[in-house]
Amino acid sequence: SLFDKRGKLDYAKNRDISILKREYFYNQLHSTIQGYRVNDNAEIQRPVIVFFKTEDKLNDFYNLDICKSWRDDNITQKLTPDLSEKEKQTGILNATKPNMITFATEEYGRGIDFKVFDKHLHNRGMHVELTFWPDTLAEEIQIKGRTARQGQKGSFHITLNEDEIKDQCNVTSEEIKQHQDNGDVYEWINDIRNKVFA
Repeated sequence: SLFDKRGKLDYAKNRDISILKREYFYNQLHSTIQGYRVNDNAEIQRPVIVFFKTEDKLNDFYNLDICKSWRDDNITQKLTPDLSEKEKQTGILNATKPNMITFATEEYGRGIDFKVFDKHLHNRGMHVELTFWPDTLAEEIQIKGRTARQGQKGSFHITLNEDEIKDQCNVTSEEIKQHQDNGDVYEWINDIRNKVFA
């Protein structure tokens, strides 16, 4: 997208992707989100939207003990398909406020304009974390496009469960590790996706 060329989006495809064994997936996802919340201005943290394939997968993560402090601090919200129109609009507005962590299902990755208004966030903007491998590159580009909009700054990162990738792309743990070591894991699974879903 045009934002990549203007340097507003902090993202490099082979750098900003993690494929993790199931037992590490949730802890690493939690750490990754915490890392991206850090803002230049220490008093407030960057808003983060985390996209999940399904509401069940979203709730599996949301309800974990590691997310308890976020829940207790009342800085999390869920954007799920069954919300009323009014609840959706409120959630979309809240998603870009400082400190907010939003867990969203994949529907919210398309066509929704998440606008960041707070000037304290202008240097780094909002972060989008993707936790599943979309069936098409077009869908991935849509989700990535929820941040760094209209010339604003933003960042994007993908954290994936190795078991899901093995099934979805029909690959082995050894192959994944080899491409991670080679530093071309994104290009490799993107090529597989383009062949499978072409």
